[in-house]
Amino acid sequence: MPIEIRNILASQDVNRGRIHISLSLTSLMLLIACLLYVGSVASAEEFTAYAGQEYKIESTPNVGGYDYAWSLEHNDGSDGSYKDGISRSNPVIWIAPVVTSSKQVVITLIVSNTLNTNCKTIATITANIQPLASITVEKKTIGGTGTFDFTGTGFPDTCTALNGAFQLSTSDAIIGSIKSCSDLLPDQDYIIGEPNSPLGWDLTGLEVTVENDPNGEPYPTTIQFGPDGQTWHDGNPASDDRYVKIHLASGDSPTITFTNTKKGSITVKKATLPATDTSTFAIDGPTGTLSVTANGPVQMLTDLTAGQVYTFSETGPVGWDFTRLEVTDLGTSTVRGSSDGTTYHDAILPGDRFAQITLGAGESPVITFTNTKRQIDLALSVTADEAACCGGPTTYIVTLTNNDSTFAATNIVVKDILDANIAFNLSTPEAGSTFDEASMQWTVPLLAAGDSVTLILVAICSPTYVGTITNQVQIVSFDLMGSDPVTVNNAVTTDTSVKGCGSITVIKDAIPYDGTSYSSQVFTFLSSLDPTGSFTLVDDGSEGASD
Repeated sequence: MPIEIRNILASQDVNRGRIHISLSLTSLMLLIACLLYVGSVASAEEFTAYAGQEYKIESTPNVGGYDYAWSLEHNDGSDGSYKDGISRSNPVIWIAPVVTSSKQVVITLIVSNTLNTNCKTIATITANIQPLASITVEKKTIGGTGTFDFTGTGFPDTCTALNGAFQLSTSDAIIGSIKSCSDLLPDQDYIIGEPNSPLGWDLTGLEVTVENDPNGEPYPTTIQFGPDGQTWHDGNPASDDRYVKIHLASGDSPTITFTNTKKGSITVKKATLPATDTSTFAIDGPTGTLSVTANGPVQMLTDLTAGQVYTFSETGPVGWDFTRLEVTDLGTSTVRGSSDGTTYHDAILPGDRFAQITLGAGESPVITFTNTKRQIDLALSVTADEAACCGGPTTYIVTLTNNDSTFAATNIVVKDILDANIAFNLSTPEAGSTFDEASMQWTVPLLAAGDSVTLILVAICSPTYVGTITNQVQIVSFDLMGSDPVTVNNAVTTDTSVKGCGSITVIKDAIPYDGTSYSSQVFTFLSSLDPTGSFTLVDDGSEGASD
């Protein structure tokens, strides 16, 4: 007659062996059976039971005419109990005692014939009772607080804390940051995972802590990790693992800790002196070039991983001088500076143009680049003849001066606009500069700080014009055009008076002293008005007239 043992809650056979007790079902065989088996004990198999669990024990087939009596070695509850106190039935439900360490319990079955109570057989069953186990899941956060979604697989329905979808929170006390399930059957797989982290968070830690048994040795719980809850590996968790599978050992109470680190941000600002400028500047950042408007909208880099190093620098556009670099609101972040992007030191020092920020969890440092607008004062002056004679030359001396004491000016273009009543004749630019007659433009490639350069222009007056002639000279461009703080000296207008042409008549009348008749005679005169310095006249013989 086999005996079957079944864990009622787990719905599984815990002993697939059979204890065979041969009992006769006829009067003749009953006598033989009594002679052979009275007082005998049938051999029994052991089975493993878990603390507090219910087990259905049944002798099959359940044959009429026999009395079934189940007993325990102790009746003080240490060996468990029969449900509802019923021990004289077949089947019977035995409740294993609650234990914290392994224990053996002997269950005795006495089967006797109701017609002859002296005809009985005794069978013993040894139950090796093991304590149940538990699992605790804990959420830790670095750099902030939040609520996180989890999923649990393999847990019984009675474990509402970890079975299916659940949440842990470091910001909501009602949800809580720790949840656990006790009274878990050992030797089964349980899976816990955090499928996705909320926006702004990284899963940075996954750890399982196994307890020690009463002998001080770690429980033989086995642990595997995986990225998706489907594929698993032994050893330490990988960077992309989000799931833990635990094959739970009896008595163990492991804790699974998921640690999330809050991501951070870095704000990039551009400041200028003067602070009214709205130019756009290029800042080199960790993801490429950032376009930042001076004294205006900032650039914010978000969703940045904590613990990473982010580098920023600025080379600076032409016409601007790098003034300073500042990093504020560091919190737990750290910063290192460099003047050349090669050698770095702690903190930011004067002259640094590069910053390396090691971002702290949940921090939002601000980096500010400040530039000073380079201002070069270029000045023009012009001198001219005080008076010009009609049809004669007029000379202009144009002087260009760099009034800045520090910086040179480059690629300067100056334009001369002559009066309509004068015409260009010739130019003499100072060495290193050039003059283009067609455009009437004077080009100075380089003018050092504090230096001056000159251009001499000669123009010819109209012979018929009398009045004022005007010459306009102005700076039309240079590399830092727009940076000149004094613009009133960038253009000069010069007026010159032109006198009308007068005349001198020279008559040579030759009268011989001896009274003879007139005759042709050549006379030479010296004159500053004649280009050759002299001229001649001939007496033509008529009185009062000459050539």
